[in-house]
Amino acid sequence: MGFGEAVKLFFKNYVNFSGRATRSEYWWVYLFNNIVYMVLGILFAISGGSSLAAYDAYGDMSIAYMGAGAIFYILMMLYGLAVLLPSLSLMVRRLHDIGKSGTYILMGLIPVVGYIFILVYMLTGSAPDNQYGPKKV
Repeated sequence: MGFGEAVKLFFKNYVNFSGRATRSEYWWVYLFNNIVYMVLGILFAISGGSSLAAYDAYGDMSIAYMGAGAIFYILMMLYGLAVLLPSLSLMVRRLHDIGKSGTYILMGLIPVVGYIFILVYMLTGSAPDNQYGPKKV
């Protein structure tokens, strides 16, 4: 599965918690989300730098921080909220692909160790046909 197809499926299966998702589908979407966050973060940092220059010139920090930096910060938060459910559904479908229940996603709530378990599960190859459907090719 390619980059574009994975991102398309990600948004198409917005809240589809059933079925399976391949390893490549998961990691392409992971890359896409990180690129979006990186671009918004860079724009936030650049606009934040100009806000600091405005602070030095005008001497009023509260007005300076209400510039473009706030807009990019809000965009980052809105994007995070927009992809929260599809990201959770993608992780559940990825767990289904390796033959695990979607409730294993709750392991991510355990500090450090849970994250390691989730990472290992996301890296694991696809299982053969299972109760969640046939193996995707």
